[in-house]
Amino acid sequence: EIKISGQLEGIFETSLVCDSEKQLFYAEYLSLKVNEQKSFEKTLKLKDKKGSCYIEAKINSEEAKTSFFTISNNLLISFSLNKESFYPNDTLEITGKAIKENNANVEGTAEIYLNTIFLKETEIKDSKFSEKLSLPKLNSYNYELIVKAKDTENLNFGEAKKPISMLSIPSLLKIETNEPKAGSNLEVTAFLYDQTNKTLERNISIIIDSPEKPELYSKEILSGKKTNFELLDNAPIGNWKISAVYESTEEEKNFYLDKNEKITFLVEDNILKVKNIGNTPYKKVLVIEIANDNSKLVKEVFVELAINEEQKLKLSAPEGEYNIKVQDKQFRKVSFTGNALNIEKISNSFLKNN
Repeated sequence: EIKISGQLEGIFETSLVCDSEKQLFYAEYLSLKVNEQKSFEKTLKLKDKKGSCYIEAKINSEEAKTSFFTISNNLLISFSLNKESFYPNDTLEITGKAIKENNANVEGTAEIYLNTIFLKETEIKDSKFSEKLSLPKLNSYNYELIVKAKDTENLNFGEAKKPISMLSIPSLLKIETNEPKAGSNLEVTAFLYDQTNKTLERNISIIIDSPEKPELYSKEILSGKKTNFELLDNAPIGNWKISAVYESTEEEKNFYLDKNEKITFLVEDNILKVKNIGNTPYKKVLVIEIANDNSKLVKEVFVELAINEEQKLKLSAPEGEYNIKVQDKQFRKVSFTGNALNIEKISNSFLKNN
């Protein structure tokens, strides 16, 4: 509005001044008589203008300025989520609001990101937006949910962030073993993987079934760590099964244990004890030797032993010390008090498993 007390004639200019940059947005030649008044209402579309500003009006040597005001292209974004921790394929629910810095409502769009992963675009209406979406299958990690908003004219923009966590879902178990034999260690390693094949460290339940006894071993082991299970010499021949269990995730692996022929020898009170400690019947000829510097006896003895069976053989020799050799086993300086060299069988016997 222009009001003068005297006659005025000239170019009337109106400019927007922001941070020392001046933009002329209206000019008109005016000729006003004494006490004449003229009002103006002009609209300036603000684009690429922001900061601390004022309006300057000027005609000839007369000048006037408005108070300072702020021009901003910022949108203030706020939003809430249905929760902060998610599993893959969970539904994320987002509700939010976008307003201008002068509290004016906004019409536009909001783009939703998980870090740099674009998820969805949704409409902003009367400054409000909401969306439901299914989260992708991602690594367990701490992410940022980002909302980037803009108005329909692409003049005003805003961004807001919230941290969320993606949780692991144990999805796959794998079992690795050596090729064990009776009388050695079975080496077991269980690997647990999540939805993205990332290895997880958890306690895994391991159950080992033998052909003769279910749950021969039952133990918790740490995933990724090799654990030994002792297989006795007489561990039964056949198919064994290893089961690994973590919550609802399970895996099985079978292995075959072959036969193990193994016997032990013990000389006690001039009795040679031959025991089958393997996992298969033992049928072989033993070569037994009793000897010292003066005399020697070598005798072949056929033994037939079931699993865990023991055969006793009576050893005799004239008085003195003798070395006894059975197959590749030797017993030195065994004392005898008999009359003649001799080896004879005594009855077989079965022993309990230790």
